[in-house]
Amino acid sequence: MLPRFFCFMFLDWGLIGLFLGCFLSATVIPFSSDVLFSAALIADYPAVAALIVATTGNFLGTITNYWIGYLIRKNRKAEPKTYKRWKTFL
Repeated sequence: MLPRFFCFMFLDWGLIGLFLGCFLSATVIPFSSDVLFSAALIADYPAVAALIVATTGNFLGTITNYWIGYLIRKNRKAEPKTYKRWKTFL
């Protein structure tokens, strides 16, 4: 039920909705952007434009996740004891 809701909600907004859906599925919302992309193709969106928009949304969402993790790690320093435990674990 929920994926269907996302598909209809985002696809009503056109390619901008496809971008936002792919961006959010790559960041915080646990949703498959493949379903959204497939629904866009079934809805007769231009295939090349949909591919570029979906890829850009996923890429920027992944970069956003990377930077969020980087900022959290930068602001939270681990103790040397923690590094030793991870080093022995790995």
